[in-house]
Amino acid sequence: MKTNTLKVLVLFAILAIASGGYVIYYTSTYITPTFAPSQTKAPASSVTVAFPVALTDPPSVPQGTTALWLNYSGIELITNSSPIFMNTRGSVNLLKLVNVSEVIAVFNVSKGVAVNQIRFFINSAEIEINGATYPVFLPSGILKIPVNNATQGALVDLQPHVVVA
Repeated sequence: MKTNTLKVLVLFAILAIASGGYVIYYTSTYITPTFAPSQTKAPASSVTVAFPVALTDPPSVPQGTTALWLNYSGIELITNSSPIFMNTRGSVNLLKLVNVSEVIAVFNVSKGVAVNQIRFFINSAEIEINGATYPVFLPSGILKIPVNNATQGALVDLQPHVVVA
């Protein structure tokens, strides 16, 4: 089939993480004190930990695919305390993440708080196949990634399967 006559409805059929699909991104805790330099000790509630969220590895895509863009408008951490939302916009080409990772957000999380889920708010997605760009249909505008009590950061290995229908 020629790409210019091919009607493509692409479906992110499976947006899941392989078991253990998140990895602690930083091996040591980076603490940012939020107190004045003249103080000798930070109040216990004001110490935060940098919590980076990074994406890695490409998805499974049809032959001839050169790009798979994911356009997001926010990221939320669901914690054992309370949700933390970051109103951040961006785009990431998932095919450019072969054996590399890209940090897309860094949250300040209170020390001792554990993250149990990361939510990506997706505006749109596009795929480029044989030089032509097509919209990608996502079953939901929110990708919910489970994590297991992460405290230092998360390296998310999205494993979407793109199906041409």
